[in-house]
Amino acid sequence: MESILSLFKLAANACGTKTGWLPSLYDPGQIGTSKFSCDAKGNIQIDSLEAMLVVVANATKILLAVAGSLAIIAIIAAGIYFIISTGDPGRIKRAKDILINTVVGLVLIIGAYAVVQFISGGF
Repeated sequence: MESILSLFKLAANACGTKTGWLPSLYDPGQIGTSKFSCDAKGNIQIDSLEAMLVVVANATKILLAVAGSLAIIAIIAAGIYFIISTGDPGRIKRAKDILINTVVGLVLIIGAYAVVQFISGGF
């Protein structure tokens, strides 16, 4: 439990702010008001379930962005493998496998995100 709390403390310096196009872990976003506070030492006090859901939602958005970036890199790598295959069936199969696995992974990620958005819409 201590390690999880220490991970949250790492992002406390961005408490309530946007750090680019992705939210920080503690950005209240569309909710409007924050149900947690961050002191000068980086200790976070989460006061309600709604605040914890904000943290989980923001962590999910960050992880989805990382997964999408990795998928783009994998698709580019598959394209490079296909280009440099020089007609070798083994290399072509490797490129196709990378591409298929990447697309399947993206579909699973998008499906999981859709399910989470559907369920969280009731909160």
